Amino acid sequence: MPEHSPIGVRPSDATHDDLIVDLTTAERRRRFRSGGDNVALLRVDTHAGGLADQLRHALDVATELVIVTDPVGHVRFANRAAREHLDLPDDAQTCELVDVLLHGPAGDAVWSAIATSRAWHGERSVPRADGSMMHLAISVRPARTPTGDTHGLTVIAHDRSEHVALERALAHQLTHDALTGLANRQHLLLQLDRTLADPTSCGALLLIDIDEFRTVSNSLGHEAGNRLLMAFASRLSRAFPGDCLLARVGGDEFAVYCAGPQDVDGLAARVEQAATAPFTVHGDEIHVSVVVGIAVVAASDHPQRGAELLRRADAAIYDAKSRGRGGFGVFDPAVGAVAAGRLTTARELRRALRDQEFEVHYQPKIALDTGAITGAEALIRWRLPDGTMRSPISFLDVAEDTGLIIPIGRWVLEQACRVAERLRRDLPRTGDIGMAVNLSVRQLGHPDFIEELAQVVCTSGIDPRRVELELTESMVMDDIDTSTAMLHRLKQLGTHIAIDDFGTGHSSLRYLQRLPVDVLKIDRSFVSGLATDDADQTAIVTAVIHLAQALRLKTVAEGVETAAQLAELRRLGCDAAQGYFVARPLPEDEFLALVAAGPIW
Repeated sequence: MPEHSPIGVRPSDATHDDLIVDLTTAERRRRFRSGGDNVALLRVDTHAGGLADQLRHALDVATELVIVTDPVGHVRFANRAAREHLDLPDDAQTCELVDVLLHGPAGDAVWSAIATSRAWHGERSVPRADGSMMHLAISVRPARTPTGDTHGLTVIAHDRSEHVALERALAHQLTHDALTGLANRQHLLLQLDRTLADPTSCGALLLIDIDEFRTVSNSLGHEAGNRLLMAFASRLSRAFPGDCLLARVGGDEFAVYCAGPQDVDGLAARVEQAATAPFTVHGDEIHVSVVVGIAVVAASDHPQRGAELLRRADAAIYDAKSRGRGGFGVFDPAVGAVAAGRLTTARELRRALRDQEFEVHYQPKIALDTGAITGAEALIRWRLPDGTMRSPISFLDVAEDTGLIIPIGRWVLEQACRVAERLRRDLPRTGDIGMAVNLSVRQLGHPDFIEELAQVVCTSGIDPRRVELELTESMVMDDIDTSTAMLHRLKQLGTHIAIDDFGTGHSSLRYLQRLPVDVLKIDRSFVSGLATDDADQTAIVTAVIHLAQALRLKTVAEGVETAAQLAELRRLGCDAAQGYFVARPLPEDEFLALVAAGPIW
């Protein structure tokens, strides 16, 4: 405290029972403000009976802390709450207010206010008797005589510790992820905004994606997935101690921002090292890989907002994923342009889904022995508001990455089942024509897919045996155990299963024998070499057909574009075919008209 402060200066010639009256009121005020020695003390008679005893008892049972001092800050009275919480002796008159509540720089401000005869209100954290901290809302007022002289201070403090703890807990919940305890996306962006406000700042933001998380969650359950996330967050915290800001920004996405010049290779290596050792969850040993996207902040390339920096890291992670599983990518403007285009496509996809801009076209499949249409493949089409058609190649991967493929895929399934039932109702003589629908990785891995499929089949009234679900070879083989379990559940519904683009992946005959598959679809890249001088292509198609026959599976050739290819497929014993030579994908009414016309030949 400053030397001139009244706190700690005891009148040398006064006792608790004295009332010094030898100074004028003006002089006493001047001495009080300057911290003089001969300041009048107002006697607080704690031994008086009657009303004084009742007042003392009322103050002792109060929950607020009440302290009364003399003009220079010596405690003259402290009620029971103050004595117990602040560990004051019963004879609290030996204490000074500066030692009890108003120490430190904040106390200087209080005494400055009091010295000018003004009240002070504020909040302070002080230690309790047990060593824990107590947060008090404090009101300090000068006590005055009827003539207006200041003869002491009255302090009333309310314990707000529980309220403050609750406020802090709520604030923490708003800014932190409940599962991992790391900062959440909102807090990360706020901190990045503050950092980037300084144009001289530099650093690097890492966006981290756990590759196999969805597989773990679907196969071992939601709780196992949560435990994996918590374990990975713990490893990240150990890999990036100190000033780095860690956050969980999505389901299986984490972010790390490190300020200052950074070695991006070293940062990526620390993340990969954190994921190298297997995780143990519920007794199962789980191996994962990570993809890392890095956006660097430098004076020559300084984003203005945290959202822009995060978009750059997201563009870099997309670039890394496009090169295969694992690894890392660093943002560059070319990658950013691609990411911006994908962001626009995602926004337009949501609008298209809302405004019903999608259509389903149906590509007929014919039996090669009779020429009759036995089924069709339902294919998504996107008709823009200006009437032009957008190629599926330009948007399906974005729909997959954003998860929009799940509602889009369900809508396609609903339309296909509806059209199949319309055929059965309007053209009963055509038989039970089946409908093939392509499944994506996201759909197959979605925990509610089986239930949603069953609901669509039940609502449409279609015989589930007329529903053929097409999965690519690579989808099935990437996680053979999970795929096998899922395909068996699909088969229990009665649906048929087809392996699309067969021969382009990495199938194992042993695994193929285990899978509950009904159809092998021969990829167009092999069909295109039929009826030419390419003997290798003919040999591959022949081998696939013989393999399917040995496993009692049907074969469908894709991409048939010439009469010679069709004739060769018939000669080799293929069961069915589809392609532009047979018929292009048709809108619903045109497809129904083609079916009504009878066999192709």
